[in-house]
Formats: sequence, C-alpha cells, structure tokens
Amino acid sequence: PNLSGLPQELILKIISYLGPQSNSLLKMAQVHKRLYHTMAQVGDAMLLKAQANFRMLLPKLHPLESTLSLFIRHIRCYTDIQ
Repeated sequence: PNLSGLPQELILKIISYLGPQSNSLLKMAQVHKRLYHTMAQVGDAMLLKAQANFRMLLPKLHPLESTLSLFIRHIRCYTDIQ
C-alpha cells in the first residue's frame, strides 16, 4: 500500500473512521512503517484515556506488547462484560 503521499490528518481520519481495531488497518500497519507509528501514537493516546476512565486495566501479556494491542484487549474485555 502506498500511504507515503497521504497527509497525516487524512491517515488519522481513516483510523478514526475504521477504528484502531480494524483488522485491515492492523495488517497494513505490519508492513507499512508510517502507519505502524501512527497506530502506535493512537494506541498511546487511547490507553491514557482508558486509564483515566477505568479503575483497572489489564496487564500486558508480554513486555513488548504495544499500547494499541493492550488498549484493544482492554476494550474487547470490557465490552464482553457489559
């Protein structure tokens, strides 16, 4: 995928429209460095918001687990409980 020419704002709008848990975005992020770094920034920001709104967050499964992965696991677990 050629995302190199897209402005950062457009990439962020695509992520917000599809959602950071979109399988397509996650698979593209595995092969595209710029999208990977953008998704990581989104994960960092979303995890901070989750920490402010929830009493307890899930622990990391592995020291190298990304904040995006941790956030997605947390949201999936929370939605399963409700």
